[in-house]
Amino acid sequence: MPRWSLGCQACRQRRIGCDAAIPTCRQCLLGNRWCSGPIQGPIILDETRAVMTRHQGTSKPSTRSKTLAMSSQPSPKVFISMALVSHFIYFIATRNQGPSNRPWLHELGDVSRGEARPTLDLALQAAATAFCGVNSKNYTVLMEACQLYGQALSRYISAMSRPSEEPTVSKICTSALLSLFEAIWPTNSVSYFVHLTACWKMLASMGTEPEHIAILRQVAVHVQHQSLFAVTAAPRSHRDSILDECNWAGLPWFQADNYQPVVDRLVVELFGLQKVLSRNHSRDDAIASYTVISSRINNLWVEYQAEQGQWGAPIEFSSHSSHQYPDAFTAFTMAYFSAAWILLSCVRLSVVDCPDTDPGREINSQRVLNCFSYLSQKRRGWIYLRMCAPLTIVALQSPSSEQRALAYTILDSSFYRAIFTGLSSSALWRIQTVQSACQNC
Repeated sequence: MPRWSLGCQACRQRRIGCDAAIPTCRQCLLGNRWCSGPIQGPIILDETRAVMTRHQGTSKPSTRSKTLAMSSQPSPKVFISMALVSHFIYFIATRNQGPSNRPWLHELGDVSRGEARPTLDLALQAAATAFCGVNSKNYTVLMEACQLYGQALSRYISAMSRPSEEPTVSKICTSALLSLFEAIWPTNSVSYFVHLTACWKMLASMGTEPEHIAILRQVAVHVQHQSLFAVTAAPRSHRDSILDECNWAGLPWFQADNYQPVVDRLVVELFGLQKVLSRNHSRDDAIASYTVISSRINNLWVEYQAEQGQWGAPIEFSSHSSHQYPDAFTAFTMAYFSAAWILLSCVRLSVVDCPDTDPGREINSQRVLNCFSYLSQKRRGWIYLRMCAPLTIVALQSPSSEQRALAYTILDSSFYRAIFTGLSSSALWRIQTVQSACQNC
């Protein structure tokens, strides 16, 4: 016989001890609940389900039912794959400021199921397996990751080659995940940039009110930051292609975000500065672009100072011979402002013909290095992923040889080499190319 009690109904439902006091038991009195009082009369116990379960357990199942029951159990490989994906998402996902607290990688389960869903799952498994493979230096795991990547890429190319197919959220997320795989474990020197460009083109072709707009906005922010690194470190042909294609003002659903963090809007201005530095503009056009972009960056800085001032904490302060920040996102934002000021100084020097007496480039380069020193203590993947662009800008544009060497050393460090081999290789290739060109001049 099962255990039974004369306690009140509320205590029985909660499975807590009841003193059966009248008119209100002690538990209901403490919980400020209505008490039904102790049960009066006989207690009826329905044991039908328990008896049937015991009866079914004693009967011998057929061989066919045993086979079906065993085949429905997931294999250990499924659990390992789920663990790898979970670890990868936790490490790489960005803790964004804004209306959505869940990063886009966490939202992939909400993407509608369809023909493109298996490809998305394969791309996610490939990126997660590659991450765990490089982290553990296990080449067997890396080979499996490459096989998953090949399967995902084959399905992706087949789907994109159909003329009637339109871009979907699944395909956009798949392209972003394929670029993450290339950032972690590159198959060649340009695939990372090709995936980013394809992802941008699909984002640009979405309607004014696309489905899963919250996910698309976060994917667009990811592509935006990685495209900034691409125009900083990519070969000239791909750099020009990205600068031509990426027009963030042409995404009405992206610009309509009611709360877009300052750093995301700042990236658009960094694109503009890179375009001025990379193209042969006339002097008047370059000065006009410089004036407009400089004004926008100053306005963003004023807005950011006012925003941070509401919390009453300084943006940056020194403690025990190191620079500290209120949180990781503040340090990350300061690194991007410093990178913007470095590029403004470069444009002013190369276009406006100002003498190189402005100490701003060296000061801001040091600030980027300070921000990275603070952020590196957090050991989160999104920090290393998004700090590639400011560090590469310091390595290319700082007037101090010590600062350039330190930025190069960071990008060539064991962590970057171990986790983001593709990004590290692209940045180092670009820096070495510029240094060789300068030596030959």
